[in-house]
Amino acid sequence: MRIFVTGGTGFIGGRLITALAKRGHQVVALVRTYERARELPRGVRAVAGDLTKPESYRTHLVGCEALIHAAGATTLGPSRLERERLERINLGGSRDVRDAALAAGVGRIVHLSQASAYGDVRGRAVPEGERPDPARTVTYAAAVRAQAQAGAMDAQAGGAPVIVVVPGQVYDPLTPQPADAEFAVFRRDGLWVLSGAGSLRCWTPVDQLAVGLCDVVERGALGAVYHLAGESRRARDVAGAIGPARLWFPTTVARGMARALRDVWPAQAERWRARAGADHVLDSARARAELGWDGDGGA
Repeated sequence: MRIFVTGGTGFIGGRLITALAKRGHQVVALVRTYERARELPRGVRAVAGDLTKPESYRTHLVGCEALIHAAGATTLGPSRLERERLERINLGGSRDVRDAALAAGVGRIVHLSQASAYGDVRGRAVPEGERPDPARTVTYAAAVRAQAQAGAMDAQAGGAPVIVVVPGQVYDPLTPQPADAEFAVFRRDGLWVLSGAGSLRCWTPVDQLAVGLCDVVERGALGAVYHLAGESRRARDVAGAIGPARLWFPTTVARGMARALRDVWPAQAERWRARAGADHVLDSARARAELGWDGDGGA
C-alpha cells in the first residue's frame, strides 16, 4: 500500500514510518524541510511542504491509497500567537490535509488524536465513539485537538473514509518517565520535581502504538473510532527506577497556584492546572475485538 504520512519525523511518526516500511508499504512522508528528511528510513520518499498549505503537497497525494495524519503541535500556556499557531496546525491543518486527500481520491484516511481531547474524565473510561467536548479539556492545545477530532468525526458522518485513532499516554519504556512537560515543575540532570502523581492514564508504548496504527490503516473499519490504549496506571507508578531522582510536588499546591494565577497570568495558570493532573482513561473494546489490540502488548 502507498501511504502518505504527516508528522513522520516526530516521536510517534518516526516509529510509525519504520513499522510501515517493515510491513512492505511504500511511504511518502511530509516534512517541513529536506534537511529533516535525513531522519527518515532508507526508501521513504520525502516531500517538503507545509501542512497548512495544501498546494505544497496535494499533488503527492495522488496515487496514495491511504493517509495517516500524525502531525500536530502542542504548547502549555500558549501566548496569543501560539494559540493561533495551534489552531492553524492542529485544526486547520487537519482539515486541509483531509480535504486534499479526499480530492486526490485517497481511500483510507487515519486521523490521530490525543486522549487529552476528552478532558479530565475523573477515572471514567471513555468509550470509542464518544464525541470530545472542548469545554471539558484542561489546556488550550487539548481543546483544539478536541475540535480537530470532532471535525474528523463530522467527516465520517458525511461519508468520508475516515478512521479516528486515540492513543493513551504515549511513552517510550526505555526512557525515564513521566517525561511529558505537563508533569514537570523542575528538571535537572540528577533531579526531577514532578506534579500530578495521582493522574490516571492509559500508558501506550510508542512502538506498540506504531504497530497498532499499521493494523488500523490495513484493516480498520472505515468510520470507526479506535482507542489504542495501554494499561491504566497512576503517573507515580510509571516513574520506575531508571533515570534521575524524582520528587513529587503537592497536587493541592499546584491547584492553588492555578486558581491564584487564573485572572492575572492565564498562561501560567494553565501550566499549573496541567501540573495538577488529570485522568485520561480510554476503553479499547472495539480495538481489541476488531484489531486484536491487547493494550500493553500492542496488536
